[in-house]
Amino acid sequence: MLIKHMAQGMSYESFGGDIEVGLSTMYDWESRHNEWREAKEIAFLKAQKYFESRLVAKTSGQKFKGDFDASLVDNSCLIFALKTRFHKTYGEKKELSHSGEVKINRIDLDSDDSKL
Repeated sequence: MLIKHMAQGMSYESFGGDIEVGLSTMYDWESRHNEWREAKEIAFLKAQKYFESRLVAKTSGQKFKGDFDASLVDNSCLIFALKTRFHKTYGEKKELSHSGEVKINRIDLDSDDSKL
């Protein structure tokens, strides 16, 4: 059920609403049941494919098989969905570098003469 739900582009969280189960319960299932964890991984891949296939259809001018009319969807909406829902793959990479020295001041909170 979860895989089919997410293969239609729906979220993991909304599946909880469909089956009337809270997220904390679903997260508990992940930690206790390997089958559920595996189903979640597959479901996320299917959801990613849902959005990718629509973006490919839209950008290449193809007709998408089924009930999807690519001409009605804005590319930026599909890209936004990919960047936010699948940020590990599509999120913008940020690189941070530091130069110079790092000074650490230690404050002894047990001392009477410590100044904050």
